[in-house]
Amino acid sequence: MQAKYCNGRCDIDMFTSKKEASNAWQGISENANWIRQGVRAEVGNGKKTLFWFNSWACDKPLSSLVTNSIPPNIEDATVEELWDEKSGWKWNLFNNLLPEEALRKIASISVNPKELEGNCLIWDPSANDTCSVKSVIL
Repeated sequence: MQAKYCNGRCDIDMFTSKKEASNAWQGISENANWIRQGVRAEVGNGKKTLFWFNSWACDKPLSSLVTNSIPPNIEDATVEELWDEKSGWKWNLFNNLLPEEALRKIASISVNPKELEGNCLIWDPSANDTCSVKSVIL
């Protein structure tokens, strides 16, 4: 299914409706919004995590929180591209584009470029640190 419908992608946004999709894929894509509410990207090495368009630091993509236009030179940037292995986040490229709360969440995350794994999707725990389907429905 991934090869047929997702163009090799492996992220929560790969679940999109296709005109000629199988019944199984239609069911998956119709319920993807429920899934999106309960998952987030765990960054890893940051090579496959889109800085602005994947939900990795906040519960929604950072692009939905911007206070100014995203400059074209970093619009398609990955998390890895906005991280410097020696000094950390390249704050000068984005700190004037996001609210303080989002910047604090980004500051709490570090990227490990030497990590073999790219990002992966994880079920975000509820307020009491348990993972359940009920936590996304509430």
